[in-house]
Amino acid sequence: MDSESVLLKPTFYALVITGILILIIIILFIINHKKIIKAHVLSLILLCGITGNLIANHGNLHHILERDYNYNPLKVTYNYFNT
Repeated sequence: MDSESVLLKPTFYALVITGILILIIIILFIINHKKIIKAHVLSLILLCGITGNLIANHGNLHHILERDYNYNPLKVTYNYFNT
């Protein structure tokens, strides 16, 4: 299966969306780090849990893409820049 046909799979779009959400969370952490440090413990636990689930889901999507579609986005990017 070539890399263009993988771009049509819903798993690829889910991978992209979770990657964007992780980037947004990192930016929000950087912008609001003083408020996050002062937050209540239960709020911090909830925030860490949601972030952890999002990162785990993103990793699982990488695994599914490589296992089912033989597509490794990091390998494709590496080959693109080294040709």
